[in-house]
Amino acid sequence: SSSTQVRAELRSGKTLAGIANTTSGKSEAGLIEALMAYVKSRLAMEVKAGSISQAQADAQLPKLASRIASRVNRTEPSGHARAAAARKHRRGARATG
Repeated sequence: SSSTQVRAELRSGKTLAGIANTTSGKSEAGLIEALMAYVKSRLAMEVKAGSISQAQADAQLPKLASRIASRVNRTEPSGHARAAAARKHRRGARATG
């Protein structure tokens, strides 16, 4: 699937997991595995650069795994819902800022 096709499928209510599972040679588990590999490589780069410790990186992994699994299985809000959420966010930012 091209990025345009994926965006269209997300807008139609499919999840990333659903798209992966219906794409030949792909799966939800494979998608999560690939995303976790990316996250682990980024954390390793931060550890190597001295930005975070290995213990900090290790502590982040369970939270990041949970966020990735949640994101892969979440449906995108409709265009109307996205616009409403953006308006609410802007109002909140004005109230606190």
